[in-house]
Amino acid sequence: MESISLTSTGAESLEALKQEFLRNELARNNETHGAYLRAIQHLFRGWMPEGSAVAIPDSQPVAALPSSRNSIWEQADLLELCGGSVSRILGSDYSAIDALPVRCRPPMPPFMFISRVTRMTAQADRLEPCEIEWEYDFPNDAFYANHQAVPWIIPLESGHATTLLLCVIRCDLMFGGNSRFRVLGSDTVFSECNFRTGARFTGNMKIRSFVRIQDRLLIYADYRGLNNGEPAFHSQVQLCLIPANEANPSTGSKRRIKPRTQEKKSQGTNSKPRPISSKRSFSRDEIASLKQGDLAACFALVSEKSRPGALSAPPMSMIDEVLRVEPEGGADGLGEILAEKEIDASHWAFPLHFKNDPVLPGVLYGEGCYQVLKFYAYFCGLHRLFADVDFVCLANESTKTRFLGEVHPKRGALQFSVSITSYTEGSEAALRANAEVIWENCTVCTIENLTLGLIPRGPAAPTRHDSVALSRSHRDGLTAPSRELTTPSRELTTPSPEQLGSPGFKKTFGTRYAYMAGSMANGIASEELVIAMGQRGFLSSFGAAGLPVERIRESIGRIQAALPQGPYLSNLIYNPADPASEMACVQLYLETGFQAIEASAYVELSSALVYYRLAGLREDDSGRPIPTNRIIAKVSRVEVARRFLEPAAKRIVQGLVEQGLISKKQALLAEQLPVADAITVEADSAGHTDNQALVCAFPLIRRAVEEARRKYGHLIYVGAGGGIGTADAAAATFLLGADYVVTGSVNQSCVESGASTLVKEMLSKAGLGDVAMAPAGDMFEMGAKVQVLRKGVLFSVRAQKLYDLYTRYSSLEAIPAPEKEQLEQQILAKPIAQVWEETRTFFSKRNPSRLEKAEQDPKLKMALVFRWYLGLSSDWAKSGREDRKQDFQIWCGPAMGAFNDWVKGSYLEHPGNRRIADVAHHIMSGAAHCYRLGLERHLAPEEAKYRIVRTEDTTSTEAAITGVAQ
Repeated sequence: MESISLTSTGAESLEALKQEFLRNELARNNETHGAYLRAIQHLFRGWMPEGSAVAIPDSQPVAALPSSRNSIWEQADLLELCGGSVSRILGSDYSAIDALPVRCRPPMPPFMFISRVTRMTAQADRLEPCEIEWEYDFPNDAFYANHQAVPWIIPLESGHATTLLLCVIRCDLMFGGNSRFRVLGSDTVFSECNFRTGARFTGNMKIRSFVRIQDRLLIYADYRGLNNGEPAFHSQVQLCLIPANEANPSTGSKRRIKPRTQEKKSQGTNSKPRPISSKRSFSRDEIASLKQGDLAACFALVSEKSRPGALSAPPMSMIDEVLRVEPEGGADGLGEILAEKEIDASHWAFPLHFKNDPVLPGVLYGEGCYQVLKFYAYFCGLHRLFADVDFVCLANESTKTRFLGEVHPKRGALQFSVSITSYTEGSEAALRANAEVIWENCTVCTIENLTLGLIPRGPAAPTRHDSVALSRSHRDGLTAPSRELTTPSRELTTPSPEQLGSPGFKKTFGTRYAYMAGSMANGIASEELVIAMGQRGFLSSFGAAGLPVERIRESIGRIQAALPQGPYLSNLIYNPADPASEMACVQLYLETGFQAIEASAYVELSSALVYYRLAGLREDDSGRPIPTNRIIAKVSRVEVARRFLEPAAKRIVQGLVEQGLISKKQALLAEQLPVADAITVEADSAGHTDNQALVCAFPLIRRAVEEARRKYGHLIYVGAGGGIGTADAAAATFLLGADYVVTGSVNQSCVESGASTLVKEMLSKAGLGDVAMAPAGDMFEMGAKVQVLRKGVLFSVRAQKLYDLYTRYSSLEAIPAPEKEQLEQQILAKPIAQVWEETRTFFSKRNPSRLEKAEQDPKLKMALVFRWYLGLSSDWAKSGREDRKQDFQIWCGPAMGAFNDWVKGSYLEHPGNRRIADVAHHIMSGAAHCYRLGLERHLAPEEAKYRIVRTEDTTSTEAAITGVAQ
């Protein structure tokens, strides 16, 4: 055989052969495209339930549009990849994937919105940035089209071309063939949204990064779409591969029904709804009339112009009835609608999305909410200005979608709860809304800022540039300049706040977010605070320290009644001076079934704490200990952390056995069980603190936690608190490896805290350095200190004076007269003898044995007198006593000043606007934004600033580009 030398002439010949081959392939495609359309139509009908009312228009044989670029894969290849053999297309190295029943693949036709793939850069076994580009020709007779209009969800669903990248990378084999592809969320901005049949859509999905966490893979990608060559949208997408046992319908967030309260309406709204019907619910028959265009029959009107296909093409119908419509409902008083769609196992989408892994497509959630908006537009008569109307998404506005669960094949009611946030009439009629999709009483999807604009149908429809006028914002604080998507977007794809931290921690403590509001003593972390946080899925600890048992009992009752399923904690503070009070608190927790606490200020483990941990301890089938009660221990030193990371000391356990508090079996099981389930590394915090640097203390204690995990095989989580009052600080803490974050100081200034209004106002004006250390009242004799507010008060100076007197003199009588006079006039504000009488009265009821010791020990008596001041100083602050303002003991760390600086200029600057769950949400949402920036700074040449904006229910945020480093 004659050898061929690849000279320049030979290369040219080879290229000519290649071009001839491509021309032949294009001709073959033109001939077979009509047959392909008919084939997938018959395939689709074969999957339809018998007797289904859904009809698909016949597809006429048409020639495919010429591809704008050479194709890598044509339709026959894509059919093979999505429903046949991967190895036939990609080669024998992929044969193992063919044996997997579930794998990364696009939806089946006709829900596979890809005509050809023109570019692909993924490489086998390499989790690195890559991209895919494809084209999809909207058929003239598309089953989803309505008056030639293509729903906006179709090009978004086309983004499932991403699965082809994962297939090429061989992600299925990387993760043992046991993973499911899912979309976690997206932030989408349309530049125009007028997709029509006969047009060509071009999609480009660029995976920016992979984050592999054990058997999970998080994927961050940029998705751009062109409509007939013009920019149509840009979406930042979060995708994932998760284990099969986690891809189930129970993963939704348990829905908590909110009271429908009236709040201040949006400032930018031009008008308020004026319904054309007095009806407030609409039956299946009435909605069926609307679908057919008979508005008069639906809304009980004498006459109304018919508008066929008012909501959607028949196969895309996603609402059967409207259970409730309230024109003045919702947080903005602009309307609230609850609609419902009956789903059963025979729904046409299940066998298409995906093969052997049927779930209802997430885009149908969006389509359902959009149809609710269309219904409301008709209900309010917004259509009447137009002879014929089309509906589009507003240009240059971000719509944020988060998927929290999924719907599997079974019968049930899928509900769409839509709250209108902006309402505009006239020639620029538009609606904006926040939406929630509910399945089996769980939220499976949330959509923020879903937009709908009305435009005239036909030649007069506005172009992409004309429609920009529709994007004017009517939301307070959300106005942003329009920008074209022809230039690279500087917005960053961010994980959702729920994705931060450890899933295990959230599951263990029943919380939605890896975020905890720490306890603040004397009920400053109040019942109202704990309840407000729990209702939003945040964990919070009641400030039981310093309160009598009966007051704690009352608070527990309120918390458990409001949060029967949690999440909540209560505090247990180390009390070496009064161990009986500590034990009484533990017995109350056990009596009331309080199964999780936050342990703070411990230097060594007490019998009471160990008793709480071991009470109810049992073993599983393999003999391993299963605790009933969980402990989150707050520590600042590694030696203290290790006491919680080991089983309790045998002498303490044996003492509990001898007292009959635990059984011998439980004592044996205790030898295998660490005392804590989670360790909070406390850095420069309010109250008790060692002023540790988090970046030094956290890695050290985390290593100790990891050692304990390996040694005992028990899951122990590690979080961090102290100095966390801003999004940046929370993000940095997660980047350090924290499973959760804890806030403290900032919570005290919130509306729900037990602090006085005066204290909240003082805290809201604190700067970063306006704090000082002062002797602690509960461990005064030991020299322990707490961090307090310095600005505007003299407590830290006066408390230190008391400690100096205590260390210098043996008794009150030994204090020199000048010192004693200053003490009585400037600090105690009353004679020492009177203070002692009040102290005697208190301890005679609270702790008579301690009183008896003090009367025999002059040094202890002096300590109790000084502790009178230290104890009441926090009570004066809590009650807001103006006459003792200089003596306020206000626990405060530098995080308070950082928070005040962060929220300056926003609605949170005023303490009256600081709702605890709102603050928590902004810290977590901003942290998610900053976390992304920190991970991919090399991909983000410009900085992005998280902007705090007022929200209706602590679920709306905005990341705005400012060009200023934060």
